[in-house]
Amino acid sequence: MFSTTITDPICAAAHALTDVHRIARCHPGFPENPARSVLIAAIDRQVARRTPVVDESIPKHPETVGALIDRLAAAADLAMHHLETLGGGSEITHRTWSDFADLSLAYRDLVADLARGRKRLPPTATGPIPPKDLL
Repeated sequence: MFSTTITDPICAAAHALTDVHRIARCHPGFPENPARSVLIAAIDRQVARRTPVVDESIPKHPETVGALIDRLAAAADLAMHHLETLGGGSEITHRTWSDFADLSLAYRDLVADLARGRKRLPPTATGPIPPKDLL
């Protein structure tokens, strides 16, 4: 159907995070998947490489891009789950898709603010580097 080969490391990690959230949703009570923190750290490392250094006086965003993408991945998984199980006419489906859209706009705004030097990111935990097969 669709190719799952994703060459951009941030997109690959975001895709993998969606899988992590799907697995957690399908298996409640399982311990948290350690891949989640590894993937978030991998995103944050990539963002740090791509983002210009800005003055410390610039307002700091409260979360890292990796943390925001993690929330987006969880929202995407839940929105798809509700669409598949409850259908498009469900109020719950509508609410979860609206939440996903709000997070998407927050991501868009953060990326624009970072690119224009209007925001800076908090320090990130550097965690282990994910193996190639995770990305």
